Amino acid sequence: VARGPAEAFPWRAYALVGPLAFIFMVSFYVMPTRLPFFLSDLGVHNAALTGAIMASTTLASMPGALMYGQVRRFLSPIAVFALSYLLMGAGLIAVSQAQGIGMVIFGSVLAGLGMGPSMPNYTTYFMGFVPPSQRGRASGLLTTAFFVGQFMSPLVSAPLVAQFGLGGAFAAMGTALMALGALIAGINALRAGGMLAQGAR
Repeated sequence: VARGPAEAFPWRAYALVGPLAFIFMVSFYVMPTRLPFFLSDLGVHNAALTGAIMASTTLASMPGALMYGQVRRFLSPIAVFALSYLLMGAGLIAVSQAQGIGMVIFGSVLAGLGMGPSMPNYTTYFMGFVPPSQRGRASGLLTTAFFVGQFMSPLVSAPLVAQFGLGGAFAAMGTALMALGALIAGINALRAGGMLAQGAR
């Protein structure tokens, strides 16, 4: 059976989503790889308590993921990305300033709230640009970005820990995430303003 011409792969969309997915996983895995040591420095040596605090991030992410459809009624996909990074960054900064487990839990929950709607957002946003014949390739490339970010997370955070300590590493990564979220939000606002101006002509 003769095949038709191959449909073009949306590389421009992947150039946005791929790096964001990578950064997301680098940030996500800072919590399980570095938080136990940070808690130990705060005097928390109970394994069950450490596990419960770490689980709070995942638990906090569940409502946002489950309610992604409702979130999308009010926010565009790009706005979801921006809000996700702002919340994740704020959560990591809160953890960096913690003097006890209460602030650590608050920061972990805050980061989890940002992570929840972000996960499905990568797939749904990117797949909106992908033609049916390229969906397998797109899924594989997006998964690769996630896994590479997961692998690189401790390698990215290790130099920060060596330079600034655990608290400083959380603060540095949190600040970078908030800056990224603000940049995405600003670009999104400029694009929306431009579209409104064109529509008013």
